Amino acid sequence: MTMKLSDQVKKAGLPDLNYIASKTGKPVQTLRSWAKQYPDLFKTVLDGCVVQYQAEQQKPAKTLEQFFKEKGFDLDQWAQADMDELQELIKGKTLVDSHEVSV
Repeated sequence: MTMKLSDQVKKAGLPDLNYIASKTGKPVQTLRSWAKQYPDLFKTVLDGCVVQYQAEQQKPAKTLEQFFKEKGFDLDQWAQADMDELQELIKGKTLVDSHEVSV
């Protein structure tokens, strides 16, 4: 027994065929036709939509400003500080792995 198209879409990790329709600008009926008549084309479209959907679901990276504010650093104070003062401001502050921040 062949899996229904909607089940294939959900198994791939997408919410439904409407998501693919919104990304491709094609009606759901056209997508159903592609799946039957051009399965390789539909698979390529499906795979592309999965990549897009996964990217949309990821938590956006923090900016440096957001990161430092969350860590309790006063950026206005930093702007006025010289290097000696910056070293004093940094003492006692713990930063986590750099992969949390995008610049």
